[in-house]
Amino acid sequence: MAENKLGYKNMEIDLENNMSIDKIENVEPIENLKRKINIGKLNAPPKAWYYLGTVKSIKTTPTPFSPWGKPLIAYRNKEGIVAQYRHCIHMNTDLAKGSVVNGNITCPMHAWKFDKNGKCTDIPGGNHNECTLRLPTFPTHIVGGHAFVYKQTIKRGETPPTMPFPAFEDLGWDDFEIGKGIDFLSDSPWYLITANGFDICHFEFVHGRVPLIKSKINFNSNNHCSINHNYKNISQTWFDRLVRYVYGEKMSLNYNVFNGNMILSRTGMNGKSNYMCANVQPLDSERSKITIFPLTPKTIAIKQIPILKHIGNFIRRIIIRQFFLAELRSIKSVRLLPENLMESDRVVTQYFHWLSTAMHKSTTKEETHEK
Repeated sequence: MAENKLGYKNMEIDLENNMSIDKIENVEPIENLKRKINIGKLNAPPKAWYYLGTVKSIKTTPTPFSPWGKPLIAYRNKEGIVAQYRHCIHMNTDLAKGSVVNGNITCPMHAWKFDKNGKCTDIPGGNHNECTLRLPTFPTHIVGGHAFVYKQTIKRGETPPTMPFPAFEDLGWDDFEIGKGIDFLSDSPWYLITANGFDICHFEFVHGRVPLIKSKINFNSNNHCSINHNYKNISQTWFDRLVRYVYGEKMSLNYNVFNGNMILSRTGMNGKSNYMCANVQPLDSERSKITIFPLTPKTIAIKQIPILKHIGNFIRRIIIRQFFLAELRSIKSVRLLPENLMESDRVVTQYFHWLSTAMHKSTTKEETHEK
């Protein structure tokens, strides 16, 4: 009997075919899944896109960032955003105190210069062509005035690799107006934040979302996992009462996780759709930062009266903030204990299994500077 990429023993199932919970729930015993969850791999930040900030917040001078706990600098040039390791490879000098001249970062200690790809271009009193060292440099991407950096260094002699940026199936980023990010801090590990969309019991008993039909989990690829919920909203919070009054109690949620840390979701309410993006950054093994971006399709935004659009966005941000503050209170100090997971936790167990087995890769020797 053949195994697919996740190890589920089923001849007819392949990871590329969007398998559902109905196809695999009786294939792999829960005890087997639990044993395959690797906490060590989960604790390491995944190769993924991490939020840097708005493009306007990144200056033409080096700005310090720590998107996955690694010290970086970022600066703007004519071509976009450059993200590099914060300390000079020569003597570990802080490049945040350096300067950018003609697109090259200059070390404040010995005036070594590095270009946008990390190549050494000048060593005063020395021959830079003999320098085999390279300042670790990372791919960046800009969407809607927001900058992201990918956790993979650009290797010697290569141009920046093109990393797919997460997107909805039916809408591209140019189809949205992207709202200002809303920041949250959590004392839970990063992987528990994205896992909540797959925790059926949590979804019902904390958020008052009662399933109407069985939720389906799809392993779309090694880097993309999704689930679809159809539920009745019975929550008694003021914002859910408001949503229920306006849109009714029946709702749906298409919840997508890319690379373990990027969430793209679409909530359906009485024929209307609400889109959202969330980026999760590990601060350390027990704390995380979450930045949430409200997304408005431009086809809707252009039809809105400016004052009503402003009021609507204001209310929407309040609802998002209240919902996620309640979410973070509910998972305060929560930790993953794989040995204690039960059959009722099957869907979220499968998610953790995917996250630590198929998607997440442990750090290799070549990635020492990335971690």
